[in-house]
Amino acid sequence: MVDQAVIRVNSTSTIVIKKITYSVPSRLCGEVLRAHIHTDRIELYLGSDKVFEVKRAYIDKKTTKNKVIDYKHIIHALSKKPQAFRYSLIRDDLLPNEKYRSIWDYVDKEMQPRLACKYIVKVLNIAHKYNCEDDLGNHIIKGMDKNKIITITELEQRYKKEDGVFPDIKVHQHNLSDYDKMLEV
Repeated sequence: MVDQAVIRVNSTSTIVIKKITYSVPSRLCGEVLRAHIHTDRIELYLGSDKVFEVKRAYIDKKTTKNKVIDYKHIIHALSKKPQAFRYSLIRDDLLPNEKYRSIWDYVDKEMQPRLACKYIVKVLNIAHKYNCEDDLGNHIIKGMDKNKIITITELEQRYKKEDGVFPDIKVHQHNLSDYDKMLEV
């Protein structure tokens, strides 16, 4: 049997089902969804359309972990207000792994608070945009080992994938007298 519930997605792109907080794509903020709660997954419906599915989690009594957060769901909204990262109730859960927690701790100590928030949000955005989470984390950690904070510009240049090589197009500009001759006719 499948349990069902009606839930509203809150302003932090999260929902709570059976005492577990799940992140959902930020486009669903404010929506009222119908949840079908299976033993292995949760399916969310907006009207009759299935809009999201997530693996179901259970409360871990050893660690009391009760959140399933994916920064990819929230990064687009967070990019508009990066300062919200610092005081977010799910801040530590937004960081995908221990590498990113180390990066946050480092930039939070080395940079002004506003710049540290902007930096980590942009780093998470690059990780999502270019699908380079692990390599990006390693690259930044290597820079930190040398007491260097790698700039966002350097990171974007490194991970930006070219969609293709554009051909070199030569454009020949006609003389204006050629246009005058056309108008005389």
